Amino acid sequence: MKNKHTPMLRLRSAPVGSIVALPAIRRHKSFYLGGRDADGYSYLWASKGAKDDGLNWLVMAAGSHEVVMA
Repeated sequence: MKNKHTPMLRLRSAPVGSIVALPAIRRHKSFYLGGRDADGYSYLWASKGAKDDGLNWLVMAAGSHEVVMA
């Protein structure tokens, strides 16, 4: 029996404001996708609260990164 093919979700497809996990980064379980610039780079915070408190983003990632919606 063949498994149904499901395409990979990429960071560029995830809506700003969502919680995502990047399988390539294992030290953090999930990130808050707080913004995206004109070049397609996404800015990820530890949580929505961290962004709201004015803390700097933790990860800047290209839109082609594979993500899992949390």
